[in-house]
Amino acid sequence: MTDSALGGLLLTSVDFSHCKKLTHNALRRLQGMLLTSVNFNCCNKLTNGALSYLKGMPLTSVDFCRCEKLTDRALGYLKGMPLTSVNLSGCYRLTDDALSHLQGMPLTSVNFSSCYRLTDHALSYLKGMNLTSVKFSWCRELTDDALRYLEGMPLTSVNFASCDELTDKTLGYLKKMKLISINFRACDLTDDMLDSLKEMPLTSVDFTLCDKLSSQTHTYLRKIPEHRF
Repeated sequence: MTDSALGGLLLTSVDFSHCKKLTHNALRRLQGMLLTSVNFNCCNKLTNGALSYLKGMPLTSVDFCRCEKLTDRALGYLKGMPLTSVNLSGCYRLTDDALSHLQGMPLTSVNFSSCYRLTDHALSYLKGMNLTSVKFSWCRELTDDALRYLEGMPLTSVNFASCDELTDKTLGYLKKMKLISINFRACDLTDDMLDSLKEMPLTSVDFTLCDKLSSQTHTYLRKIPEHRF
């Protein structure tokens, strides 16, 4: 599909994922529509200016996964929208400042997996939000201290797979939460995390490649309905 296919439509939701020929002209044709959801996953020709055409829309969900030309400036065009879900995974040019544009939004779900430049400071912009799901897998600059910004959130699902600076201390920040799904694949965890896990109503865990976990911990993990280690 090309840009010319988008004119003259009355829509509230569009999904053009993997339409790799689309450019910023495609979003220009959406300008003025009352869209609540857009998905441009893997439309990797899109640049920051494309998002300017979304301004004024009542968007609640945006997916620009692997739109690799997007930078912090792109999120500035989303500022002030009533977004509840944002997926910018694989947008590796983003830095901590990108998340500052999310402040004030009624977000419940964010996905910044494989945004390699993010540090602990990025999560400080999420502090106080009512998030239920966060994904920061492969954000390898994150340390345990990043997780303190999540305290008090109504989180049910977290994914920090391959954030290999994370240790048992991370689970301590999460232990009071009502988490049902956690993914800490390839993190630097030991059996000392077990006490924190026991306080969570977990139904799904992934500790694959957490090589310091003993058979004792594996025995406990097997009691969880969906488990990988």
